[in-house]
Amino acid sequence: MKKIAMMYSGLPIANKEHLQNHIDHIYQYYDCDIFMSLWRRSDEDDETIEKIKEYYKPKVLHVEDYNQTKVFFDNIKKQLTTVHPDTQVKGAGNTLSMHYKIFMCFSLIPPEYYIVVKNRTDTTLHSKLDLDIEPYNSIKIPSGGDHRGGINDLLAYGPHHLMQRYCGTFLNAPFAAIAKKYVYHPENLLKLQLALFDIPVTRFPYQLTLRGWNYN
Repeated sequence: MKKIAMMYSGLPIANKEHLQNHIDHIYQYYDCDIFMSLWRRSDEDDETIEKIKEYYKPKVLHVEDYNQTKVFFDNIKKQLTTVHPDTQVKGAGNTLSMHYKIFMCFSLIPPEYYIVVKNRTDTTLHSKLDLDIEPYNSIKIPSGGDHRGGINDLLAYGPHHLMQRYCGTFLNAPFAAIAKKYVYHPENLLKLQLALFDIPVTRFPYQLTLRGWNYN
């Protein structure tokens, strides 16, 4: 049996409807261990995090105080403003924190997992996610959703060693983007990361929805 790791990262969202949707289209077909790395912004998040523990039953749950790390992201944003005066730099703090959490989440997953899936708790899937696509010599990313000239960053899966590079966007792409004068947006930084390491990607037709927006 191939071990599968499911990644969820970012802000804490506890929604039973989304969880049931993922059960219907992933978990009823595959036995996955769930790994989570989440932000805690205030005391109000504590209740949500407890619900997440109850609903998702993660194998590993990592929680960080967002307010303590926000200063770091804001400082990078200030540096970017002086060398990269694009309007998209206004969201640089959120972009960096998102890729940081993806990186931290992957760091929780040991290499014995054959398949790693990067997912979100707030996506709605519209059909079974086929994790049996062979060969596993590339990262599978749904077609569509390539905003601002980047590449779809909602969902991806592949072998552990390739997903390690994919999830390392935070370590490389933000700084390379400055030199290359890239638009500072999550999809752009991910596309740059894939190019920097010549990571093979296979696109496949798959529909999913995020906050009312359809991606297919």
